Amino acid sequence: MFKFVSFITYDDDPKSYFYEIIDSDFECNALDGVATLKLSAQAAALEIFLEYKKRNYSHKDIVKNLFRFNLHLDKEYNFNFEDILNWQYKNINFSESYYQDIKDMWDKYKAFM
Repeated sequence: MFKFVSFITYDDDPKSYFYEIIDSDFECNALDGVATLKLSAQAAALEIFLEYKKRNYSHKDIVKNLFRFNLHLDKEYNFNFEDILNWQYKNINFSESYYQDIKDMWDKYKAFM
């Protein structure tokens, strides 16, 4: 289960953030090649999606993990959850069902807050 993403360092020479995806089952290091934390967070979403797909996680589990990732960004970095989700839907090659399932989870989460 997704725990958090840790932005390890910023390398000024290639203008890139290095980050680590921490899950209860694995850790994954990545370099995303973008110069802002917000773009780095968005690129990390793609890495998370691809990593879980590569590990043959079910649709339901990918949705839960992306939801947890977006919630992490919303709480830890003060990014807007809905903006993050809309960016992911437009820029990550995942189907309408991923978008809608994560949006439904968000709506339920907000109802209990």
